[in-house]
Amino acid sequence: MKFFGRVKELDQLRKELSADDMRMCLIYGRRRVGKSELVKQVINEIDAKTLYYECKQVTEESNVQSICDVVSEVLGLPKLGYTKLEEIVDYIFSLSLNENLVFVLDEYPYLRENVRGLDRILQSLVDKYRDETRLKLVILGSYVDIMKSLFRYSSQLKIMDPETFYDKYINIDFEEAYVPHKFEEIARQYLIRQNRLGNIEPVIEKIGKYYYDDPKTRTNGEFDVVTWDEKGYVFYEVKFRKKKTSKEVIEEEIRQVNATGLHCYKYVFFSRSGFTEKETDEIKQIELRELFSKGYR
Repeated sequence: MKFFGRVKELDQLRKELSADDMRMCLIYGRRRVGKSELVKQVINEIDAKTLYYECKQVTEESNVQSICDVVSEVLGLPKLGYTKLEEIVDYIFSLSLNENLVFVLDEYPYLRENVRGLDRILQSLVDKYRDETRLKLVILGSYVDIMKSLFRYSSQLKIMDPETFYDKYINIDFEEAYVPHKFEEIARQYLIRQNRLGNIEPVIEKIGKYYYDDPKTRTNGEFDVVTWDEKGYVFYEVKFRKKKTSKEVIEEEIRQVNATGLHCYKYVFFSRSGFTEKETDEIKQIELRELFSKGYR
C-alpha cells in the first residue's frame, strides 16, 4: 500500500532515526490519525533493526515478557527471562552501544498505567546511556499532557494541525476517552468515601485493580475496580454511555469475569444513563445522580 502525505513529518522522523547517536522521538496526537503508520513507513526505509512493541493494558510482567519475545525474535537471541521493565530496557540500551537500533513503544500510556515510575525509569536510562548508545527510542501515545512532559532530550512530533486540535482531539476524545476514564476514578472515590462514612456493608477492606493472565486461553487483562470484604470479592463496572445499560451488557460482563476464574458474590454497575432492568440481590446498580447523594445499598 502506498503511503500518501505527511512529507514534513516523514522527513523529520527519517532524519532522527538515521542519526548515528542516540535520539528520542515523542509522537502524539489523537487516535486514528496515522501515528503508527508514519513510524512503520520510516522504519521500512532505514537501515536499522527495529524492536516494535504495542503496549497493552496488562501487568508489567506480561508486557515485559512480550517485549522479551520481540527482542529474541528480531535479534535471533535465546528466550529472555526479564520480569521488570527497567531490566529489559536497560538491556536494549546496552545492545545498541555498537549498532543502530530502533526501539518503538506504541500506546505508551497503557504501559505507563501499569509500571510505577515509568517516566523516571526511562529518563534515568536515557541519562545513563546518552553519550554511549546509538539507540533510537520512539514513543507514541494519544494523551498529549503525558507525552509532552516526558523527556528533556526528545524530538516531538505532533501529528495534528493546531487549528483542528479542538475538533479532532477534544471534541471526540473528551467524551469517548477522557471523561469515561475520569468517571471510573469518580466511581472509585465514591466507594472510598461511602466506605469511610460507614454506608457500605460489609465494610470494604481492600480496593484496587484485578489483573488476570490465563496461559491456557492466552488471554490477559485487568478489571479496573474490584473490592474485597469479609464475604469475598465484589466486581464493579463503569459505563459512560448515552444509552441505558441493558441486561445483556450486564450478563456479558459477568460472563467475562467468571471466565477469568474471579468468583464474586456481588456485581455493581455504575451507569451514566441508567439501566433497562431492575437490580437483584446479586446485581446492584448505581446511576450517575446517585454519586452525589448520601446513600449506598
